[in-house]
Amino acid sequence: MTSTASALVQILVQHTDEEVLQALQLYISVRPGFREPAWEALQEEPIRRYSGTIATFIPHKAFGFIQSDQASVDFGKDTFVSDKEIGSFSVGDFVSFSVVVNKDNKPQARLLQSASAPAFAVPPRPPPSAAVWSPPSSAAAGAWGSSAAVAAGAWGSAREPAWGEPPAKVQRVSNAPPAPPPA
Repeated sequence: MTSTASALVQILVQHTDEEVLQALQLYISVRPGFREPAWEALQEEPIRRYSGTIATFIPHKAFGFIQSDQASVDFGKDTFVSDKEIGSFSVGDFVSFSVVVNKDNKPQARLLQSASAPAFAVPPRPPPSAAVWSPPSSAAAGAWGSSAAVAAGAWGSAREPAWGEPPAKVQRVSNAPPAPPPA
């Protein structure tokens, strides 16, 4: 597993599960051959998370090691951590992490997180922006119906959720063409 894979996961964990599922659906739409290997990967057990203390880190060499009793039992040694993975952590910090093995079968830490924090919690939604969707003008309504019907909310509510309010259920991406507007 590459550090690029780790970087992609670090981006994905900042989003909701629904957003990630939608992104996967879109990805499969451009790479249909990915569907089968993805399904096979989902049938496997998740990669185990370990916890331990950052024992050493040498900035000018860009690496260090995490001491973890659990990982030492499984791999027989401390776990390597690179400068690309350590983030803002430092020597003495207690962290949780995933392990991948390199070509020499040596453990390498990925996706470090404070061991006291929940595993990759989705961050809270930011407050809604001041710009809220407004219906199109009567010139733009055209084939989609009268501007009065659009302005009256015929296509659903355009209101953004209030701060702390859960988002509306997200529709899954579909390959089907959109339904025609009501007559």
